[in-house]
Amino acid sequence: MPDVNPYSLFALYRPATPLTGLLTRLREQGLAEDAIELLTGTPLREASSARWKGIPVYLITLLSGLVGIGMGILFAAGTAVLYPIFTGGKPIVARPVVAIISYETMMLTAIVMTFAVLLVGLPAGRRGDGQYDHRVGDGYIGVVVRVEPQKVDEEKVYRTLELDDPVELRRA
Repeated sequence: MPDVNPYSLFALYRPATPLTGLLTRLREQGLAEDAIELLTGTPLREASSARWKGIPVYLITLLSGLVGIGMGILFAAGTAVLYPIFTGGKPIVARPVVAIISYETMMLTAIVMTFAVLLVGLPAGRRGDGQYDHRVGDGYIGVVVRVEPQKVDEEKVYRTLELDDPVELRRA
């Protein structure tokens, strides 16, 4: 019976190694985007532009701010409806009051939701393979490739990683 559990290959490259060709060759072998992970101390242009990373944080902040404005209007108008006070012709729901309450709830929901999304999203972004090398913090570039034996030939992937002369190449 063939081995069906995916396992990883880890390659460590020097800081000046161009990875565009390596990533292209790995994709040509049938590896999915989520099977290749780059470990760097600083962001790489070719790696960051090659993948879709989900909903941007600023969009989440804007949407939760709009929800906060709606909540603020609901709080101000809802209080006036729940507790009717006769004011002698003055508006019970004054615009400055609604504006202040809406602003406060907008900021509160935007900040809390952004923090919550980042708190949930940061651990989810890591695969947890345990593949890390302390030299990545010194500028080296780590490439982790998850190989599924029934889909991709592991030896071909290993030879492809060897082409760019890694400092270290190991199976995990």
